[in-house]
Amino acid sequence: MANVLITRDTTHSQETYDPRRWCVDSGANRHLCRDVSLAQGRAKEKDLVIGEAGLGHSFRSEAEGPIPVELKGRRSKLLHHTVFASKIYENILSVGEAADQGYVMVFDKNGVTMYESVKIKGDVLLQGKRSRKNNLFYFQLETAPQAMVLAAHVHSPMELVPVLSYSKIREIQEMREITYSDTPPAVLAKLSRTYHECVKDFDLWHPRMAHINPRLALLAKPDLKDWPKKCFCPSCTQGKFHKHSHSGSRPKPAEVSWGPGEHFSCDLFGPLLKSKGGARYVAFYIDTRSRFVYAKPLREKTDNYQAMLEVIQDARARSGHPMRFMKTDGDGIFTGGDAAAIFRKYSIRHLQSAPGDSASNDIAERTIRTMAEMTTTNLLHAGAPPSFWLRQCAW
Repeated sequence: MANVLITRDTTHSQETYDPRRWCVDSGANRHLCRDVSLAQGRAKEKDLVIGEAGLGHSFRSEAEGPIPVELKGRRSKLLHHTVFASKIYENILSVGEAADQGYVMVFDKNGVTMYESVKIKGDVLLQGKRSRKNNLFYFQLETAPQAMVLAAHVHSPMELVPVLSYSKIREIQEMREITYSDTPPAVLAKLSRTYHECVKDFDLWHPRMAHINPRLALLAKPDLKDWPKKCFCPSCTQGKFHKHSHSGSRPKPAEVSWGPGEHFSCDLFGPLLKSKGGARYVAFYIDTRSRFVYAKPLREKTDNYQAMLEVIQDARARSGHPMRFMKTDGDGIFTGGDAAAIFRKYSIRHLQSAPGDSASNDIAERTIRTMAEMTTTNLLHAGAPPSFWLRQCAW
């Protein structure tokens, strides 16, 4: 249901909240209550995904616990497992949770009715199953083939395709001939360029270089003209964070005693909104000496084991040196048995950063922040949807 995903900030100001009103939703797998003061359980902040078959919008819950309810003068466990989130628009009653408590919901054109014990009689038209993954109910519907629908019509299939008439096409061609004959050739050549509206090198190359800062832009392309030392870009203003550097001091590549490919810093970025390719994480591996960066998209965190093997083998092929050290944080994906087996196989010493101190793994943290800022800025500049973040990160 759409009202599961609407927050109070986006609803009309005249709409009021009714604490007694609960929306009966078969697409929600948890009870949701907006009034956090009713929580009798424990405070528990957690990122949850509710609605749209378990793959809908995510939000942060503030508490979990039961809500006392009386039905027909008796205490009921209908709302025994309730999630509290003050940002939702109205209360949501999950059909799946009610079924777990032994209740039966019956929907018709007049409304919905809940029974405690009932036997339903009649001809069974459809019978679905409940998914163990998201606790939602599903039907398997067989739809009629499209060819059978079209066979009833005797019209030509080309009538379904929106095409221009011959006279309209000739009219457009004549208008183009008049326009081309009256336009100077130099102007036509200019119109065919990319970013022909850009007047300065900054306006042309700043978006092309993924909105990097002026210092890096001049290093990448020294022949840039009239490049300002401090530039203003609306997309950079929206997509980049305030400048708060890490407290750790990163050594210069020339001061590092290890050779290329021998010492790597690694960290995972995510979970993120699922990309078009299905990725929700990105694993960053940074060579401390050369600052070469591997960015591996992951569908799940456990895919990092395969990504780690690919980086180890590719880094040795590129640098000619075997990897000797890998520095990460204390995430279980790096400290578990599978990761330890990889370290033993390739004789790699695992270095862990200090718990709760991102500055001790500053090379990986700073790289992730830079990539996140550039990806957000380029998406804003292009007007692309957020699910294109992986394409932009790879670019």
